[in-house]
Amino acid sequence: MPEGDRLLSAEEFELIKGAFLKRLVEAAPSDLLQVPNFLSLMFAWHQVADEEGALSWILQQTESETGFLDVLERMKSWSESSSEGVQYKLRPETLEAFFGGVSAVHDRLKKISGDNNGQASLRPRAEVLLGKFDDGP
Repeated sequence: MPEGDRLLSAEEFELIKGAFLKRLVEAAPSDLLQVPNFLSLMFAWHQVADEEGALSWILQQTESETGFLDVLERMKSWSESSSEGVQYKLRPETLEAFFGGVSAVHDRLKKISGDNNGQASLRPRAEVLLGKFDDGP
């Protein structure tokens, strides 16, 4: 697209991108997780501003099983069909972009759901998420 047809000049875009990244980096993880369109925010960070920074943030937040479930629950996408209504699913492209793929997420959820030595409150959350794969593992 010719620069004259763009909403922002290259300089303006870089200025806004810098402010966006600064805000993301300085925000508390709990605040970011409360953003209403969290998945859109993560994709904007990943695709437009700083892929490594977004992936690093996800990795840090998902080190614990609780953090993994907290983040994954916010990464669902909605779709609507006449037979099932609105559904919130984990899409393969999301899992590939942020978690290393469907299999990695599925395996970790299976481990959490079957861990009798772990926190009992995490097992049902993992089981619910296991039913949210868009195309199944």
